[in-house]
Amino acid sequence: MHEPPSTAWQDSDNALRYDAFTRRFPHVYGGPARHLVDLAGLSPDARVVDLACGTGVLTAELLRRVPGVRVVGVDASDPMLALARQHVGAHADAVTWRRAAGETLDAALDRPVDAVLCNAAVWYMPMPELFAAVKRVLRPGGVFVFNLPRAYVSGVFPAEAGDDRPSLALRMLATAILDHDYVPTPRPTATRPVHVDALRQMLSAARLELTRQAVCDVAGDPASHEAWMRIPVFTEPILPPFDYATRMRILEAALSGFVPQTRRAQWAAFVCRA
Repeated sequence: MHEPPSTAWQDSDNALRYDAFTRRFPHVYGGPARHLVDLAGLSPDARVVDLACGTGVLTAELLRRVPGVRVVGVDASDPMLALARQHVGAHADAVTWRRAAGETLDAALDRPVDAVLCNAAVWYMPMPELFAAVKRVLRPGGVFVFNLPRAYVSGVFPAEAGDDRPSLALRMLATAILDHDYVPTPRPTATRPVHVDALRQMLSAARLELTRQAVCDVAGDPASHEAWMRIPVFTEPILPPFDYATRMRILEAALSGFVPQTRRAQWAAFVCRA
C-alpha cells in the first residue's frame, strides 16, 4: 500500500490552505496527534522525530505535552516546513527542521532518537523502506507510533452498518462525468487497504515489534469535510485531469442537495518497539 505523494504538496498555496484548515478545524488532525502522544509514553527530555510533520500539528502537541522535548520535524515539502517554523514561537530552540522523504529519514539525522511519531501520512511513503529507515534512527528500545485511517487498513475495525448515501467525492466524480464528459481511468497507484497482518509482517522484516494497536475516534463534521475538499492536494486524486478552479466548480455543483454522511472518522494507531 503506497500512494505516491502529489506534486501539489510542494505548492505554497496548497500549504497555506492546508495550514488554515488545521487551525480552523483543530480536531481533525489534532485529535489523532494527541492520541499518538498518549500512546508513545515519552519521557521528559525525549528526542523525537515528527515524521511528515506538515505544518506542525503534532510538533505543537509534543511541545505542549512533553517537558524538555527536543523535536526533529521532518517533511518532504519546503512550503509546509516554512509554515511549521512560524508556529513554534518561543519553542524555536527546541525544534530542528529537516527536509527529507520518510524512506531516507536516517540520512537527515545525525544521531539516534528516542521516538518517531507519524500522524496521518504513512500511506504516502513506501512502507517497507520507511520502516527500515525508522529502525535505523531509533535507539535500542525506542518507540515508533503511527496511524492509518479506517479506509486504509483492514483487520482492525469491527464492521459497521453501511450508509447508502453517496460520499461527496462520489458526487464530485458523478458531476464531472455528467457535466464535463469526464471518463475516469483506473489508477494503478490507487491506495488499497493494508491488512494488519501484512503490516505486522512489514514491521517485523524491519526488526520492529508491533506491541499495541488502538483506535481513535474523531467526531464527524460535515463543515470540516467540505473544507478539507477545498485543499488542492485532496481533490486532485479524485479528478486528476482538472485544474483547481474547475475542481472547485465541480465541488460547488456536487454540494447542491448533498446530504452529508455523519459517520465519525476512525484512526488505527500502532505502537512498535525497536
